[in-house]
Amino acid sequence: MKKLVLFFALILGYTAIQAQNTATPEINQKQREEKARIRQGERSGEITKAESKELRKDQRDIHKEKMKAKKDGDVTPKEKAKIKHKQRKAGKNIHEEKHDGQKRKKADDEMKHSE
Repeated sequence: MKKLVLFFALILGYTAIQAQNTATPEINQKQREEKARIRQGERSGEITKAESKELRKDQRDIHKEKMKAKKDGDVTPKEKAKIKHKQRKAGKNIHEEKHDGQKRKKADDEMKHSE
């Protein structure tokens, strides 16, 4: 009985360690925040359609990098650093696009031009 309890305790401990190694809560939170910033920029007109497309591609690339890092069950500090670096760069891109003075055309303006 003691061996069985010890065995399950070891399994539980190992599982917790593995889950911790693949956990990326700060990366996930940053992704949610960046996507919200992009949506807000689209709604306000600060981000054009072309800019939005490029910024969303950056977010997809970051997601792919994160999934690749998790694939082997262990997100190393080096992999986390690489992902966070890409997130910082993407965040700067979002800021630059929102403040570059280009404006998204409103739906009404697009309809007037197409008539």
